[in-house]
Amino acid sequence: MPSDDMIWRQDLDALVFRPKGHLGGCFVHRLAFRFHDSEASRESCEKLFRANVDAFERAARAKIRR
Repeated sequence: MPSDDMIWRQDLDALVFRPKGHLGGCFVHRLAFRFHDSEASRESCEKLFRANVDAFERAARAKIRR
């Protein structure tokens, strides 16, 4: 699963993507998107992710390094 090929985990209410060069998935809970959209619907979360894939990649790499 490339990073821009994310999935929505309904059971966890989270967006999941695999950062480039990493075998594991990065989970971003719906509530983490509330800074951008108070509703943080599945659709708005997916739209924000697609528009900002590079930023999500950088954040995931930083977290992996820590």
